[in-house]
Amino acid sequence: MTIKWKKVDHQVSGYQIAYTAAKRQGAKIRYADITEIKDRNRTSKTMRITSTYVRYMVWIRVYKKTGGKTYYSEWSDFVEAWRD
Repeated sequence: MTIKWKKVDHQVSGYQIAYTAAKRQGAKIRYADITEIKDRNRTSKTMRITSTYVRYMVWIRVYKKTGGKTYYSEWSDFVEAWRD
């Protein structure tokens, strides 16, 4: 699965991608994970999907590290993807 987004023009440190998976429509979410993209110029991420899960939900946000603190934006609306 390849996730693509538009580059943020402001000075950010990177992106975070959160994703979940479920085995079928209406099924309980089985796991959730957050991947950090430290390259602020990157605009895509390829992720391995397993054959046991068919429904994926993905969110993205930016973050900025400054003065020893990390500031996060709000999470985007989720995008849902289905494996055939």
